Amino acid sequence: MNSAHLLYRRMLACLAALIATGFPANAQQEVGYIEEFALAAKREQALKQLIPGTEDFYYFHALHYQNTGQRAKYNETLGQWKKRFNNSGRRKVIERRQALLDYDKDPKASLEYIRRELGLQFNHQQEGKAKEQQYSGQLNQAEITWDKFLQQALSGTKLLDRMSNDAFFPLLASGRELTPAQRRDLLKRAQLPDLPGLVKLIAADLATKESRGFGEFNIHRALTIAQLDELRGMRGDLLRNENYVHTYLLKLQPGADSDPVADVAAREAYLEKAWAFVKDLQPSFNSLKAHLLYQRLEHDRSLGVRDEKRFREYVKLPRNVSYIRPEWRRDNKAEWTHAADCNRNYVSVTGLPPIGGDEPLVRDYLLHFFKAAKNFEPYAPYISESWLKAVFAEAKIVNGIGDPERWTSMLSPAAFQALKDRVDLEFDPAHRAAPGKDGKPAANAEQFGIDDPVKLRLHVKNVPKLIVKVFELNPLNHYLESGSELSTDVNLDGLVANIERTVEYDDAPARRIARDFEFPEIGKQRGVWVVEFIGGGRSSRAVIRKGRLEALTRPVSQGVMVTVLDEAHQPVGDAAVWFGGRRMECDEKGRALVPFSNNPGERMMVIEDGAGFASMAGFTHPSESYELNAGFHVADEALRPGALATIAVRPLLTVAGRPVSLTRLSDVRLVLTATDLDGITSSTTIADFKIGSDREATHEFRVPDRLVDLVVELRGNVKVASAGSEEIELQARGWFPVNGQLRTDRVDDLFLSRIGGEYVLELLGRTGEARGGRNVNVSVNRAGFGQARNFTLKTNEAGVVGLGALDGITTVSATA
Repeated sequence: MNSAHLLYRRMLACLAALIATGFPANAQQEVGYIEEFALAAKREQALKQLIPGTEDFYYFHALHYQNTGQRAKYNETLGQWKKRFNNSGRRKVIERRQALLDYDKDPKASLEYIRRELGLQFNHQQEGKAKEQQYSGQLNQAEITWDKFLQQALSGTKLLDRMSNDAFFPLLASGRELTPAQRRDLLKRAQLPDLPGLVKLIAADLATKESRGFGEFNIHRALTIAQLDELRGMRGDLLRNENYVHTYLLKLQPGADSDPVADVAAREAYLEKAWAFVKDLQPSFNSLKAHLLYQRLEHDRSLGVRDEKRFREYVKLPRNVSYIRPEWRRDNKAEWTHAADCNRNYVSVTGLPPIGGDEPLVRDYLLHFFKAAKNFEPYAPYISESWLKAVFAEAKIVNGIGDPERWTSMLSPAAFQALKDRVDLEFDPAHRAAPGKDGKPAANAEQFGIDDPVKLRLHVKNVPKLIVKVFELNPLNHYLESGSELSTDVNLDGLVANIERTVEYDDAPARRIARDFEFPEIGKQRGVWVVEFIGGGRSSRAVIRKGRLEALTRPVSQGVMVTVLDEAHQPVGDAAVWFGGRRMECDEKGRALVPFSNNPGERMMVIEDGAGFASMAGFTHPSESYELNAGFHVADEALRPGALATIAVRPLLTVAGRPVSLTRLSDVRLVLTATDLDGITSSTTIADFKIGSDREATHEFRVPDRLVDLVVELRGNVKVASAGSEEIELQARGWFPVNGQLRTDRVDDLFLSRIGGEYVLELLGRTGEARGGRNVNVSVNRAGFGQARNFTLKTNEAGVVGLGALDGITTVSATA
């Protein structure tokens, strides 16, 4: 009997076992019917007892047709069974039985069914036959080029799923044409905008019906401004795409090294560029236009500038506000289709807050322009006439311009009386105005240097008697008591003003006049003052801060080192740090140590200059968490049975992530744990192991016989000061697997070496003997490709296979 016949018989036995295990699970419950079916003289009569459409009905009918050789009825029953019960284990039993019954008539079909059912593969070779086959002993370098990998990656697939993002750059640089599906796959996965021809790829994709427009892929938002401009040149319709517009505005924002809040020039430059981009967009972007124009008008006002042309451009935008002229909305329905939403939030696009209500700003601009205006006609088409008249009359009345009776006639008696009785004590909104001719800050500056004179500009109306009080505060006491920053709502009850003066005015109640106040009493020193203006039953306050302390923090071995700096970023020698109710004095370099915490997190501290001035500063308060790490090294060649091997240890001790001296460790010991082939472990402890931060510590040991695992542990104790000097144990661990082949039944192994710039594989036995004439399966891969290239090579008489230089290859795996 030949070997093939034996194999087929084994396959038939396996299938028979499958049939046996696949017998209906409910057979024991139906023994009565099975017996009746098996012993019936006429089984057709027994089958009539079954309910049509049930599994039993199909099973026993198919079994009967199978036994009686009624193949047509069998096939018909099996087809109905499959439609009714698609996944039926009992049907599998019948099909397997039929495969066995058909073997004599059609063995090829039966064997193919068995092979498919059991998942058998016949890809083994006899060693003698493998040796007879002729394979090269040298890897052909032409078969592992980038082009070969690309050809394999694109074979049999419509996408680039066998390539990683690393392959995209060389793929596009090669000039290869991509199919639409491959192009979309690349754009979907690409992350960086430095890919060759990326803009053209995106433009081509946007022109297809599959594209969902700009913004569909992350790479769209990663484009640079130059690339966005280039793309818009190819597809002008992008200016109608909200995703494109928002992406472009994000790219225009100042970089991380610029603060547009504090840096007036940076803020203005951004607003200029942003408006230049959006001003000609379609009306559907009116909300965005209004948002940017409003922010520019606010910016200009803070500088004491009011551009009427820019203001009129804003007024002409249709906006859903209460003072709009109703006829404008009614007669220009097309224009109002895209009315600006003042509450639309664009902070994620421009970094600027929403408009909210714009009436205060519009009133302020109109009051300024109407002082010299002859009429309000330029604004009449857009703003309600009654609202305009009231603002126009107010601008003339409060500034004492022209005939008061003429302006009064524009107001109702009640409105005029309300205007006359109104009391104003308002600071001028121009707080970013340029310095004067003397180079000193203008009035209402946001920040004052220590040597800067303090000037405040106040708009005063209907205040015949104005009381000005100046309170010098003790910021240290405030911070220690409240734990919050100083603001205008600070409680001044019980405090006596350092300076108090009274100013009387004989202006008409309707006049509103800008008054400048200087405070030479606020000297050239650090401090915090509150200036309070009281008059006409109203009060306005300003907090004046001169000077600022800052804290530079860094973790050290004992805690957090805090360095107190002044306005010039120089250390403050006589400073102190308040934290947790304790005052910690600084040394001559302005440094103080804050101990570690048992409750780590973000905290606030108070820093003072020793003269009563203080500031608040935030810092990260870490815990006293120690960690011991170590690098272990032992030469593989030294791990021979009975040989002396040297293990080198380079330790690192950190607290809160910062390296500290190893002298903090006590009871340092090195523990070696060896495991042999029988799973028996033995440990050796080297007490008082000497370590240092500037060198490797070494230990020589004799390698045990039949070693398979070597575990090395460096252990030591350290005291945690923040936990009452509690002593804890730290450890670092290294693992060296040895002779792993001895745990298997293999008697040879492969070794990779580089000789003369080329790689070779050696197939050697356990005693180092060469294994010549043996097949070796080699897989190599390149960066960017998910599929390796596979080759079969043959070792020469010395057991060597040549792999060549392997230029560009990142991984090699081989099996013998």
